[in-house]
Amino acid sequence: MVEIFNKSSQITKWINAVAGYMLKEALSGKDWPGLKLVEGRSVRKWRDEHEVMELLSEYDDTQILNVKLKGIGDIEKLLGKKQFAEALNDVIIKPEGSPTLVNKSDPRQELNNAENDFKDL
Repeated sequence: MVEIFNKSSQITKWINAVAGYMLKEALSGKDWPGLKLVEGRSVRKWRDEHEVMELLSEYDDTQILNVKLKGIGDIEKLLGKKQFAEALNDVIIKPEGSPTLVNKSDPRQELNNAENDFKDL
């Protein structure tokens, strides 16, 4: 399992290359046994947002627009690192990342596991 895990990024690249090749061939007319070429999923979007806003001009902006605070990195660039830290460090949280499995050579601190947690008992 460890050997496969250590090669997972190579395996993923290989699978993606195979899938890309098969798609290209199918688009060129090749018929793959048991497979078919279909239209992928798509998401609706506005053709022209300005036109939509004109058509909805009777509505208040708060009813048709979303306003969102820019990301932390963008605000940090706006203020500069020093001013950003002074003004906003107290209102920033950094939640723990989800556990992920990596090679022992990864520099991140190893998370405790149950065996380590109870070894002194």
